[in-house]
Amino acid sequence: MPAVLAALAALVMGTAGALGTPAVAAPAAGATATVCDQYPTGGANGLPDSTDFGISQVTITGCESAAGGWTRLTVRMHSSAVFTGNTANAGAQGQNQLLDVTVGLPPDYLAPPAAGFPSLYLLTGGASSSTGWSDSTLNPAGEPNGGNVFSLLSAGTSAFDGVAVMPEAGIAGFYTDWQGTTDGGFAPKWETYHLEQLVPWIDANFHVKDARSARSVAGLSMGGYGTLKYAADRPDLFSAVGAFSPGTELATTVSQFQFIPTATDPAAELSGFMWQAGAAIGPAAVTNPEFTNGSYRVNKYNGQTLELNQVTQLLYRLDTLFGSHTVRANPPATPPSPAWLQAIRTSGEYGGTVPASGSTTYNWPQANPFDLAAAGRYASYGGKLGLYAGGCTSVALAMTAGATLPLSQGTTSAPAACAYDVADPSPVNSDAILGAYAAQFDKVLTAAGVTHRYCYGGGDHSWRYWQNDMTDWLRYVYGPASAATATCPNA
Repeated sequence: MPAVLAALAALVMGTAGALGTPAVAAPAAGATATVCDQYPTGGANGLPDSTDFGISQVTITGCESAAGGWTRLTVRMHSSAVFTGNTANAGAQGQNQLLDVTVGLPPDYLAPPAAGFPSLYLLTGGASSSTGWSDSTLNPAGEPNGGNVFSLLSAGTSAFDGVAVMPEAGIAGFYTDWQGTTDGGFAPKWETYHLEQLVPWIDANFHVKDARSARSVAGLSMGGYGTLKYAADRPDLFSAVGAFSPGTELATTVSQFQFIPTATDPAAELSGFMWQAGAAIGPAAVTNPEFTNGSYRVNKYNGQTLELNQVTQLLYRLDTLFGSHTVRANPPATPPSPAWLQAIRTSGEYGGTVPASGSTTYNWPQANPFDLAAAGRYASYGGKLGLYAGGCTSVALAMTAGATLPLSQGTTSAPAACAYDVADPSPVNSDAILGAYAAQFDKVLTAAGVTHRYCYGGGDHSWRYWQNDMTDWLRYVYGPASAATATCPNA
């Protein structure tokens, strides 16, 4: 997700910058060059390498001023990795799906450092879009509809001066290269698009530094899971990680067996998402024929008959996402390895229990952050990995009572007073269950020797708290060393 301008002078003089980055035409007398002069809408002008790395049909569809002097650029493109391949039965509309990417350019973008700006990839949650992080509007209740990220990045506490990239990821894409197909034959390869196509495309078309040390990734909810997965899969790309209310554990009935959302269970995790939205992209997908005719959905059939056994359906849907699952009978014939990981999973500290004798545990260790951490896949992020989640009862009660919040400094585990319970199958606040598993994941990271910042809070699964998390994480990664032990936000 590398091109660099030599100096502002190269822009205003109309000469080419370093590495072939196009120059901006000299402004009219008395006028000042703006970022939108370099990237006018209606085509791919200003993008020197717009059709490469498997990306084509590029159009800049929007360029506007944002908070704090930032510029919000909207780029539309086609990826050969999304809805290409395994699509013999797919309709033309789905096959030609275009993807939007929001690119945030800092106030000093026209005077880039010689080595280029750092880049920050922000991954969105399920049922959201590329505009989720940048949305600054409020709902009728006065709650934020999005991340208002440009205000956060321009705040005095941010310390980040670089390019922010906010890509599309599908309503339920889960940041994976799907190993199977939908009912209509779609097989999106989101990880390939984001990491093998978009990252080098951003490097080639914007003034950013092509280096691991200059690239970070953060995300919320489904995007928090994606952040952890991408960080584990490509430590050569990223140097800092921020996971807000992330999915962290696949080997559980809570994450796997929620089929349909209810008023008290908005999470509707993996299997339910695959049945409802499947490969659909963006809120507008509900108007596509592929959505209404079921082509985006993922279901197992026996011949022409729908499989009715929901455990079988669940395994099929998650295998479609992550590849083949593992099966372990309980009690296992041999102790699970590593032993300390199983001990954390069954310690009972946050409601974890020893699986009942005769039961079966299914897992996707190749995509499960718990197992990835135990395998040492986050070792390279020591001191630059932030984990945040809400749902802590004691903090929530303090919020209600107006008392001093019992928050940590990011270096301790969640207390018993949080009343986290990984066994609760249907919490009213979905961050309570995600927070419970985050509390366990904190233990896993610690046992794996990964220095990290862990913040628990009493908040729910909403942008109001994710904005707090983001502000804290920016200070932790880009601010003074003291930010690593500062009082946590109310995540």
